Amino acid sequence: MFLTRSEYDRGVNTFSPEGRLFQVEYAIEAIKLGSTVIGISTSEGVVLAAERRITSPLMEPTTIEKIVEVDKHIGCAGSGLMADSRTMIDRARAECQNHWFIYNEKMTVESVAQAVSNLAIQFGDSDDDGSAMSRPFGVAILFAGIDEKGPQLFHMDPSGTFILESFETSSPRRSRRRSSSRSSRSRPGSASSPTPPPSTFLQASY
Repeated sequence: MFLTRSEYDRGVNTFSPEGRLFQVEYAIEAIKLGSTVIGISTSEGVVLAAERRITSPLMEPTTIEKIVEVDKHIGCAGSGLMADSRTMIDRARAECQNHWFIYNEKMTVESVAQAVSNLAIQFGDSDDDGSAMSRPFGVAILFAGIDEKGPQLFHMDPSGTFILESFETSSPRRSRRRSSSRSSRSRPGSASSPTPPPSTFLQASY
């Protein structure tokens, strides 16, 4: 007896005959329900912009926070399920604090993206240690900041893959990118980078 699509998407690690993970595809579809988030990285800094979607006159626009601070040198913005976004932002903040307490130095933007991606891919782990997630996170996040490598912008999707971006738009309708290869399993490059200017990321909500 062959499994139907509804049976293939019951388990988070169940592949279809075509090699698809429907749970991950559903999480990616959830991103389309979110508002537009834009990240731009240049040689002088990083800019994050996010749309404030007001769906009711009872909503106070100033209470909608789409762009948040992870550390003094890192910010992030997400599109999709905001409850999932808050969970991942809390993990990013905790990782930055632990890194500072242990090593007395700021965590790099790539290391933060790596730490959060490790949380995102836990939906594929076994249940032996009790840390497996019941489903993938339905949110895409842009991590922006400045470290010793200069201005950095990373995009992470529900599959746990993160990519170094020079231009990225997270939108319910379209997405453009020029990227360098990075993933949750990649090794950081060893090429030297110029010292970044003494600036921080810019943010705007509209």
